[in-house]
Amino acid sequence: MADGRDTTREIRDMSDRPATVLLIEDNTGDARLIREMLAEGGDARFKLECVDRLSAGLKHLVNNDIGLVLLDLGLPDSQGFDTFTKTYAQAPRVPIIVLSGLADEQLAIKTVQEGAQDYLVKGHVDSHALVRTIRYAIERKRMEELLRESETQVRKLFEAIPDSILVHDDEGTILHINEIGAERLEWSAKDLVGKNLREIVTPENRASIADHIRETLKVGWCRFETTYVSRSGWQIMVEVNDRPIKFGKAKAILRVARDITERKEAEEALLREKNFSAAVMNSSPGLLFVFDDKGNIIQWNRNAEKVTGYSAKEISKMNVLDFVVKEDQKTAAEAMQEVFTKGQSSVEINVLSKPGKKTPFHITGLGTKLENTTCAVCTGIDITERKEAQIALRRERDFAESLVDTAQAIVLVLDTKGRIIRFNPYLEEISGYRLQEVQGKDWFTTFLPRRERKRIRELFLRAVTDIQTQANVNAIVTKGNQQRDIEWYDKTLKDEHGKVIGLLAIGMDITERKQAEEELQRSYHKLRESLIVTVNTLASTVEMRDPYTAGHQRRATILACAMAEEMGLTEEQFDGLRMAGLVHDIGKINVPIEILNKSGRINETELNIIKTHPQAGYKVLKGIEFPWPVAQIVLQHHERLDGSGYPQGLKGEEIMLEARILAVADVVEAMVSHRPYRPAHGIEVALEEIKKNRGTHYDPDVVDVCARLFTEKGFTLNQEI
Repeated sequence: MADGRDTTREIRDMSDRPATVLLIEDNTGDARLIREMLAEGGDARFKLECVDRLSAGLKHLVNNDIGLVLLDLGLPDSQGFDTFTKTYAQAPRVPIIVLSGLADEQLAIKTVQEGAQDYLVKGHVDSHALVRTIRYAIERKRMEELLRESETQVRKLFEAIPDSILVHDDEGTILHINEIGAERLEWSAKDLVGKNLREIVTPENRASIADHIRETLKVGWCRFETTYVSRSGWQIMVEVNDRPIKFGKAKAILRVARDITERKEAEEALLREKNFSAAVMNSSPGLLFVFDDKGNIIQWNRNAEKVTGYSAKEISKMNVLDFVVKEDQKTAAEAMQEVFTKGQSSVEINVLSKPGKKTPFHITGLGTKLENTTCAVCTGIDITERKEAQIALRRERDFAESLVDTAQAIVLVLDTKGRIIRFNPYLEEISGYRLQEVQGKDWFTTFLPRRERKRIRELFLRAVTDIQTQANVNAIVTKGNQQRDIEWYDKTLKDEHGKVIGLLAIGMDITERKQAEEELQRSYHKLRESLIVTVNTLASTVEMRDPYTAGHQRRATILACAMAEEMGLTEEQFDGLRMAGLVHDIGKINVPIEILNKSGRINETELNIIKTHPQAGYKVLKGIEFPWPVAQIVLQHHERLDGSGYPQGLKGEEIMLEARILAVADVVEAMVSHRPYRPAHGIEVALEEIKKNRGTHYDPDVVDVCARLFTEKGFTLNQEI
C-alpha cells in the first residue's frame, strides 16, 4: 500500500502544475473568445490547447496529459449528445465541461447525469465564471479520484489482514469473505458467498451458531472458539470475534476469525502430556519454549533455532528474556510472572534474533509442570504481516484526516443534540467562523436562517434515530450575514455497540451553481419567447397571402392544444405542437394564389401542387433551431394511419403523436370554415367525418378526445391560444 504522505505530496504537486485545458471547438471566433476569457480571468494555472474536430480531440487525449476538456457538441465530425459520450468514453477520468450555443435544459441535465462536470451556454458566461467553473470541475474530479484511491487502499488493507474476515446475516448466510479466509477453507471467495456457516464448521459446532448470533445482536459482541472444516475435510480451530454491523441497508454480523490451530494443538498437547517428547516439540510450526520460573530455557522446538538463529547448544544456556529486545523486556518479565501466578498470559513483543533482527510475535504462555517442576510453555506466532497492516491502517487514517482538512467541501460532526463537535477549514473559509468560536454551540441557531431551523432540525432528529434520510439542500448564514446554499449528505456515527453518538454531514456549496441554473432557466424562457414571436410572424405571412384561410392555423392550433391537454402530453410535446400548429400551412407560400383562391373544383394537377405544401413547409422550418421537432410535425400533418396520406405515406406509429393530433384538428377546423369552392359545414358533419375514418385515417384516441371536447365539454373554436 502506498505511503499516505507520498500520496499527499503527489496531490500537492499536481495542483502546483499548470493544468492543460483542451478546447474542442470548430468555430474560430468562439475559440478566440474562450482564450481571451481565460486570460481575462487572470489564472496562469491553465494552458489552453485547441482542436477543431472530435477525432483530433480524442487523439489529443490519448497522447497528452489533459487536465480538463471544454467540449462543443456541434462539430463537423460529430453532433449532439453523441459527441459527449465519445469523449467521455475516451477519457472517463478527465473532467469535461460542455459548451453549447443551445440553451437545452434536457440536454444539459442529461450530459451532467452521464458524467459531465457542467454545461455552459455560449454567450451566457463571463470570464470569471468560466475560470471558476474550470477550477471547480478540476478540483471535484480530483476529489473523486482521491476517494476512489482511498477505497482501493481500504480494500487492499482488508485483503492484507492475515485473519479470516467474513460478513453473515442473522440466519448465518455468508454475504462476504476475504480471500485469505476463503483460501484457508480451500474455496474461492465467490463460491463461499451464499453458503451457511453450518457448512464450514464441524457438526458438533453447528448447534451453537444460532446462540452466538442472538448474543451478538443482543449484547453487541460475542467471542468464542469454534472449528472450521476446509473443503478437503481439514479441521481449523479458530478464535472468533463477532460484532453487529450494517451491510448495505441490512443488519449483519462481522466475524474476525484467527487461526489458533497451532496454539490449541500445543496447549492440548501440553495438557494431555506431562512430558514433552522431542517429536511433539519439533512438530510445532511456531516458536515454542519451555522455561522455569527464573526464565531459564528447558526445552524448545527446532523452529525456535530457525527463528532466533541460535544453535541448540547456545539456547540451552540462555534465559528467555535474552530473546526479547531491551525496550520490551519489562513487559515480557511481567507477562512471565503472570504465567506463574495466574496460570496463563498473552503479550505482543519484539523477538531479537542472533543477527540483530527484530520480529514482532504474539506470545501465549501457559503454566504447567514438567517432571514435578513448575514451568511455563510459551508459543509464539509471527505477527509481522498484521503489524504492517496496522501501520498501513494508521497511514490510511492519517491520509483520510489530511483529505478532510484539504477538501473543498464541508465536513461537519454534530452530537446527538445538534451541538457542534468539529468542522473542517473549508467551512471556516466560507462562513467566517473559527471552530473555537462556535464549538459546543447549537448548529441550527448558529448557522441556519430562522425559516430553515425547524425543517432541518426535524431531518436531523430523523437521521440520529437511524431513520433513512435523503440528501437535502438548505442555506447557511455566514458570519458576515450572507447566505450560502449547501447540498448535504448525512451519515450517522455509531460506537462499537451500534449506539448512535452523532452525525457526520458532508456539504457541497452550490450557491454559484444554483445561480447559474437560474440564469440558464431565464435564458431558456427568453429563447422560447423569441421563438414564439418568430412563429407568429411566419403564421401571419401565410394568412396575409391567403385571406380565405385567415385564422385557420390559429383555430386548428387552439383545437390541437385542447386535445393535447386532455391527453396529458408533456410540456415539451405541448409547446412543440403549439408552434407547429401556428405554421403548419407555411408551405402554401409556394402554391400559386390563383389555385388557393379558386372558386371552382380543382383538377388533379392543381391538387398535386397543393400536396407539396407539407414538404415546402418542412424546408422552410428545418433551418430554424427549434428546441422542439416543429419541422417534422409540419411535414407529417397530412399523413394517415393506413398510409394513404402524403408526402411520405407513413403508417401508424411511424407518424408522430403531435402530427396525428394536428391532422384531426386540421380536418375539423377546415370543414367548419368557409372556402371559395364550398360553404362551411357544421361541427356535426366534421365530427361524423373523423368518426367514420377513426382507426383508418385518424388516431382512435385523438378522434375520441376531439368528439368529447365538442359534445361533453362545450368546446368552441373561438378561443385564444
